Amino acid sequence: MLSRESDPLDDPSFTPTTYINRTFPDGVSLKRMDAVREEIRARVSRLDDAIMREVRNQARLNATGPQRLLATRKLLLELLGNVQRISSQAHQSETMLNEVCKDIRGLDHAKRHLSHEITVLKKLQALSTGVDQLKKHVAKRHYGMIANILEEVLMLGTEFQRYKTNLKVQTLTSAVQVISGDLKTQVHEEFRNYMPAGGTGSVMAGAELRDVCMVVHALGQDFFQEFTEWFVEQRLREYQIKFARESRGPRLALRGGDDKTGLDRADLRYDWILAELAVYDDAFRNVFPREWRMDERLVDEFCVQTRLALSGELEDTKARLDVVGLLKAISRTAEFEKEMSRRFPMENPQETEGGEEEEEQEEQETQTTPGETETYTVEEIKRKWQQKEAEIQARKEQKEQERQRTEPPRSKWRGIIGSCFDPYMDVYVAQEDSNMKEIYRNVTAESGDKKWSTEDEGGNNVLAGSAELIIYFNKAIKRCSKLTINEPLNDVHLLCKKYFTMYAKFLGSKVPESAPGTSGPTFGTNIFTNIMGAQTTQPPSPSMTATPAPVAPSALALDEHTLCLIINTTEYCASMSDSLARFLQEIIAQKFKENIDLTPEKAEFQNVLAKVVNALAAHVVSKLEPAFNTMVDVAQSSLEVVGDQSKYVLTIKSILTETAGQYLKWLTQPRYRYFCDVLVGVLIPRLYSTVLRARRYTETTSQQVLLDMMALKEALVRLPAETNERKAKAFGKLVTREMDRVEGVLKTLASPLESIVPTYVALVPNGSEADFSRLLDMKGVRYPDSSDLVDRYLATTNKKRAELSVAAGVAEGVAAVSSLFSNLTLPGNLVSAPFSTIRARLPGTRPTN
Repeated sequence: MLSRESDPLDDPSFTPTTYINRTFPDGVSLKRMDAVREEIRARVSRLDDAIMREVRNQARLNATGPQRLLATRKLLLELLGNVQRISSQAHQSETMLNEVCKDIRGLDHAKRHLSHEITVLKKLQALSTGVDQLKKHVAKRHYGMIANILEEVLMLGTEFQRYKTNLKVQTLTSAVQVISGDLKTQVHEEFRNYMPAGGTGSVMAGAELRDVCMVVHALGQDFFQEFTEWFVEQRLREYQIKFARESRGPRLALRGGDDKTGLDRADLRYDWILAELAVYDDAFRNVFPREWRMDERLVDEFCVQTRLALSGELEDTKARLDVVGLLKAISRTAEFEKEMSRRFPMENPQETEGGEEEEEQEEQETQTTPGETETYTVEEIKRKWQQKEAEIQARKEQKEQERQRTEPPRSKWRGIIGSCFDPYMDVYVAQEDSNMKEIYRNVTAESGDKKWSTEDEGGNNVLAGSAELIIYFNKAIKRCSKLTINEPLNDVHLLCKKYFTMYAKFLGSKVPESAPGTSGPTFGTNIFTNIMGAQTTQPPSPSMTATPAPVAPSALALDEHTLCLIINTTEYCASMSDSLARFLQEIIAQKFKENIDLTPEKAEFQNVLAKVVNALAAHVVSKLEPAFNTMVDVAQSSLEVVGDQSKYVLTIKSILTETAGQYLKWLTQPRYRYFCDVLVGVLIPRLYSTVLRARRYTETTSQQVLLDMMALKEALVRLPAETNERKAKAFGKLVTREMDRVEGVLKTLASPLESIVPTYVALVPNGSEADFSRLLDMKGVRYPDSSDLVDRYLATTNKKRAELSVAAGVAEGVAAVSSLFSNLTLPGNLVSAPFSTIRARLPGTRPTN
């Protein structure tokens, strides 16, 4: 029999058909039908018995239920009565407790009020006693006692403000006010008597006057501010009288008979305040508390009045301002401000340390060589150097910004008076302009002795005129910074920019323009472009269909040594422009810092440097022209046997070695390396052009010229004389890459006809049909052989292009399929299914057998 837990008859979804099919699943099971029927009948009987027992029990319970309910209700009523009784007793207990504590609470309130009243009465008594004592001490001028009592009395007086309606409090408050007024009057009298205006005598001892200062402090902040202003005004009254401005026609005079203008005698103002500070040190330094900084307040007010007075005098005489008198007044003012900065230093000054080590590191970084590039032109090389220097400059600017964020504020005395001169400094700036113009004329004069003379600056030979010009710039900036750090200093900065640009243009005007066709090659382009000019577009360059003209030797307006000096000078000026800009950034006022920019002037010098290097490279190549002509003769000769390197190779090596030795002595190492880069960019295309000048090549002459080119390549690789292995490898890679173009043409010319097509395709991957036809003509191949070779070349290149196109298409298809499957979402039952199953489920596919 099935258990109750698993009895199918207890299932809510029971169906007889399902039960019968499960009990009798086949014909054999029908044999158990009688047993199953008897079991069901027995179960029905047991269920009937159980139901009858439950019915009898329920009937018995129904008979006793009302009695049990009444008993329960009775118990609940008794419980409710007990709760009410307990609550009543608790309320009675609370009432009794309140009655007991009522008297105690009243006594507690009485005690608290009594204590407060006693305290108030004590304070009132203390106030009354203090007022009486103050009256006595005020009458006897016992300021030490007054200071001690007054502060307490004033404090007690503030506590009795809420009792101001009380007659006693009103009386005491009025008495305190009267005493305070009397004390203020006495304080003024004591200081007047201690040091009368213009006097030197003393009535009261300094120690007693220090007690008066304590009284001033006790009288509160308002009186302290009033007293300090009064004291400063008293001490400056003589200054105001002595230096009062009176109108005397077109001139101003000082009272006392001095007939000079106030601006001419501005130094007397500073002498007066210095004398007054000396009096202060003798008479008042030990009187006033140190934290009052009374002497600083005195000087501060003096500076304000002096600035206003000098501004008025400058405005009255601006049409007749004399540069010498103005500079004298400004210089004396700057000295005074510096002296006050020393006397009254800022609290917690922070000294900034120089970044000399960082600057040395940056200078070393400028000596590094830019890495090799993908394409090489003279402009590319120049751009790489400029990019390197721009990165270094960006790091410098970042460090400067970080330094400015941590830079402590300048002293408040800097420019506190001198700022009044700034609107009238145009005459000074004009004088500086005149001085710079005169120096520039001397430096650039055609008959000047210093025009092309040299001077050793930091181990580099530069033109003496550049050093003289930059030294004056530095002096002018320092001289102006001592006078002001505001707009006039920015104007001097603009003058430096002006004459920097003029000097750069002067140097550039003395450099010859590159000869036609020597402006620089474009490396990495089609090898049959016009390598001495601009890159050609379709149709193909005529460089293979016409004979390139030889380059005429260039005539330098200046000797090579002078041009090397110009290179060093432009580099020196470019670096000094950075130094001047940093110096100006450090000293100029914050609002003008963003105006300091000598980057365009630095770029101008760099452009001149590149121009000079290009001119020198073109000049060196022009000196090799006879050797190039000999090279053409060798290529067109009837040479039968390949020998050692030709004589023209020795000539080229000799000229390059001699030139390299001279330039290496005259130029700095980085600029010499830069010259080598540019020389390679001009010389190798010139060699390529010379190779193309020969009309006919034999296999022997092609091999001979190829051997010569390999010898020249070795000589060019050693040209920089680099000690740095990495830089030497980079330069060697540059030379090898460009010489490979020349060697590729020569190897094609030296190859047999049966292998010329694959050789050309392999060595000249970017060739064209016209270029290949030109090579066949130089090799002496005639029609129809040349036509067959051109057809083979076209077939080979077309096949290669087709293969490249197919490869590109396959790559594109793979990318598309990868993208398709990356975005495809499969059903859950296909995630781990084999590919054949997935393929069968994809739309548009047919099932496979």
